[in-house]
Amino acid sequence: MDPDETERLNRRLSDIFRADPPVTQLIFRTPTHFVHRRVRGLSTPFRAQPDRFMGDLWIEDEPVAPLPDARSSTRSPVGR
Repeated sequence: MDPDETERLNRRLSDIFRADPPVTQLIFRTPTHFVHRRVRGLSTPFRAQPDRFMGDLWIEDEPVAPLPDARSSTRSPVGR
């Protein structure tokens, strides 16, 4: 087949498919991942898939939170 004729037909078909696509995606597939709160390095919408960005993840040690004291201020101790 003539390469110029092939190009012409491809352009024609592309125009037809753009004007009236034969298939329409009705459901956008969004993966959902559940990870422990100690896993760090995930962000949304970028790097939100732990199976694709394992090299960017780390596990953070959970700090021991002090017991709440009714006499203490509700302000954060940072900046005092």
